Amino acid sequence: MSAVVPKRLTERRPSFARENRVCVLLVGTGSRAAEATRELTAKGKFVVGALDDCLRPDLQLEYPDIPYFGPLDEIRRVVQQGVVDEVCLTLPWRSCFDQCAFLFEQVAELGFPISLTLDFFRGLKITRTKRVGNDVVSLALNQSRSVRRPQRLFKRAFDLAVGGLAIALLSPLLIALSLAVKLTSAGPVLFRQERIGRGLRSFSMYKFRTMVKDAEELRSDLRHMNSARGISFKIVNDPRVTRLGRLLRRSSLDELPQLLNVILGDMSLVGPRPIPLWVAEQLEHTEFHRRFTVLPGLTGLWQVEGRTQDFDAMGNKDLEYVDNWSFWLDLKIIAQTPLAMIRGEGVC
Repeated sequence: MSAVVPKRLTERRPSFARENRVCVLLVGTGSRAAEATRELTAKGKFVVGALDDCLRPDLQLEYPDIPYFGPLDEIRRVVQQGVVDEVCLTLPWRSCFDQCAFLFEQVAELGFPISLTLDFFRGLKITRTKRVGNDVVSLALNQSRSVRRPQRLFKRAFDLAVGGLAIALLSPLLIALSLAVKLTSAGPVLFRQERIGRGLRSFSMYKFRTMVKDAEELRSDLRHMNSARGISFKIVNDPRVTRLGRLLRRSSLDELPQLLNVILGDMSLVGPRPIPLWVAEQLEHTEFHRRFTVLPGLTGLWQVEGRTQDFDAMGNKDLEYVDNWSFWLDLKIIAQTPLAMIRGEGVC
């Protein structure tokens, strides 16, 4: 295919002067090339010129001083005769795959570093790359910091250290609450319920029992009293809750046995609250499934920022945590949790 370009541009040659900045050769002259030029310039790099089988107006309109060096098969001549430190490939991958593969081979043989724009990942973020073979590279897309292995290991070590210390320090309170639950109502001390954790794995979550022993069987009879918005199930002044149970729920002391779940690795100190299986099966918003990329938590953003009964609001808080995780965010949430327990907001 011959290049359709003005004569004055076809006469240009890569005889540009050496620059102190990193010199980048563009492959492509469309809108992606114009966008790449903006980013490269912002980073202090110098775009020395562009190659393309057909000069497109986008780059020329925005950057008329960038030389056009001819069609794609001129790439060897250009990089061997001019000052080029890097090659930036901006061709559309869907329609130019064969050309892109050819250019990769040419540039690789010459030993130049090459960067590329992947327009089919628009709206997504490449957060990690990893070589898994001589010719294979894996990309991690939209992966939050909380999902990456080093951060997970650090978070796990923190959970074990703080969780173990908390159990040791709170053991007198845990024993006292166990006796109180046993002496004030019939049934087991601990309530165990199947919840959904990281990767949609189910696990048994522990709480101090706050309801009568047959509370789960009574739920279907009380569905008309549900006060929560969305797919969760909450009843204001739930008749199944014992008198001691109301106190434990309002103060969140019923959640303390979940320190055992933290030690077992089913939960973390901080994270999205684990939801029951029947709630997970009804999730309508697929983006909410990002909450399952991390361990569920004993406390989280939703607990310290109001505890509304709106399931969508809770889900959005969970995603905010997953997308913005940092060790300092965990520390902030842990520091705010005692005050949230004292306030007891949003607890039925």
